[in-house]
Amino acid sequence: MSFKLETTIEYSMDRPWCSTALQGTNIVALGYDEGTVVLKLGSDFPVADFSNAKIIAAKNSQIYTYNLKLLQVEALTEEEKVPVTFKELGAADMYIQGLRFNSNGQLFAAYGEIDYSIYNTRAFKSLGYGAGTDLVWGKQDIFAVRIDSSIKIVKGGKDVGAFKVGAAFDTLFGGEFLAVKSEDSIIFFDWETQTVVRRIEVAPKAVAWKEDGTKVALIDEESTYILGCNREAIKSYLASPEAYTDEGVEEAFEVVQEVPEMVFAQVSA
Repeated sequence: MSFKLETTIEYSMDRPWCSTALQGTNIVALGYDEGTVVLKLGSDFPVADFSNAKIIAAKNSQIYTYNLKLLQVEALTEEEKVPVTFKELGAADMYIQGLRFNSNGQLFAAYGEIDYSIYNTRAFKSLGYGAGTDLVWGKQDIFAVRIDSSIKIVKGGKDVGAFKVGAAFDTLFGGEFLAVKSEDSIIFFDWETQTVVRRIEVAPKAVAWKEDGTKVALIDEESTYILGCNREAIKSYLASPEAYTDEGVEEAFEVVQEVPEMVFAQVSA
């Protein structure tokens, strides 16, 4: 537990006097001079991830798994609730806030408020740990973590880079390139050199890469933008340090499709 300030709320009801929680739920009531407020804390989305037909999920510090290949798909009907019995894998030494599979599904990471651990998927064997949160994966064994206002890159269990973005940011996204989202834009960085590949004036709620790295989806509240990734232009740009700019290379991405619909969940393909 880090006692980190998560948020500040103001309801203009004068002085708060008391609080109470409904047992077994995430519902909290606050009593003020001029009224009562009932809040639902946390997220409706579970702490879980999916890769190669395997699901990992967490409750507090406990980690569970399920293999979707065990489902009797032919016996299911449309919109039927799937009967899933999770198998307990073990416990992490933290209150888990996120779980992330790496690109090939052989490793996964669990992270909390201030630290992370890397595990082997098959044997639930700890392969390393360190300081940092909001962990995201690149290809196979390279990943990034957030440490306060800095970003650290780890590859093969060794620190290979660290940098500051230069502006306040709130979210990291993994994939072919490391993406860092701020209030009004998203910046793609090269994993190896931490060079800005491209800055785009949009702040998506999610980023999903095609498995071969040729396309990326920027998922916003009202639309989803599918961008083509010009890796030859990026390769040429990265080979010319004298051409580096804060905006990156304009030819790095181009819009190939816009889907004017709200997307609630996505799976890379």
